[in-house]
Amino acid sequence: MIISNNLPQRRNLEPYVAVWWIRILAFGVISLLICGLWWLATGKLITVASMFTSVAIASFAVEFFRRDGRPDLFGVTVTSETAYDLVHGFALTIANILFFGVMAYMLGGKISTTFVAPDASALLIINTFLIAFSEELIFRGVIFQSLMDYFGKYIAVLLMALSFAFAHCFNAEMSAVSFVNLILAAVLFSVMYIKTQSLWLSISFHLAWNYSLQMFLGSPVSGFPPEFSLVDFSVTELPEVLFGGDYGIEGGVVASIALFADILIVLKCAHASPAVSARMFKRYYAESRILYENRNNK
Repeated sequence: MIISNNLPQRRNLEPYVAVWWIRILAFGVISLLICGLWWLATGKLITVASMFTSVAIASFAVEFFRRDGRPDLFGVTVTSETAYDLVHGFALTIANILFFGVMAYMLGGKISTTFVAPDASALLIINTFLIAFSEELIFRGVIFQSLMDYFGKYIAVLLMALSFAFAHCFNAEMSAVSFVNLILAAVLFSVMYIKTQSLWLSISFHLAWNYSLQMFLGSPVSGFPPEFSLVDFSVTELPEVLFGGDYGIEGGVVASIALFADILIVLKCAHASPAVSARMFKRYYAESRILYENRNNK
């Protein structure tokens, strides 16, 4: 492969954002600044809307000053593979929910059904989407990708898995199994990005997982009781070690089995858009040259 030395003219800030820790610092500072402005304007510091707005703007701002300034380089541009990633994420979730439902039914879970108004269900979808999108931007966006550039994928996956788990460890009804499952979920999401070089698969799965657990199994999500539910399997009356008790299905061994299987499936089936892979390689090469030249000019 021949790569031209005639690289495009650099932006003024490009030599700085080529440094991995500066990208992470800039992402954090911009996010906090926007949250602060939101708080001054509304009187509410952390809401779903403020979290989504702050991390989305911070992500785009950091990426804009990198070489190419293309948002698909941190995984949010629609490509030829996006539809496949979205379907893949939903299909994985459906398989998991069916597995949970069958296991709960076989073990004597009590089933009840309720009616949910369409507007309430739509509101839950929007809220769940914003949370899933925000968490993926935080944990698989600029920070994870910057760590991966510097430390390599294995250490980056480990660091972000522990960060993801500790970020949720103060949730209600936390247990050793739920902590392990948070690590498995974080590894799964990271593998989804590494294999696809896109956030759409992890966003799709994250959204569908959180929504389906509430709506179709009536399970708490990360310790938070469901806002609405069509079906209630009364998971709290099933074996806690298997179904997580009051923490929800995510805190049980059945979720551990499902998440481990999901990781294997993604490793086997997920793939990246060749066009995005090529652009990411070109940018990585360009930024490596910038860092090399800066080091030699000192």
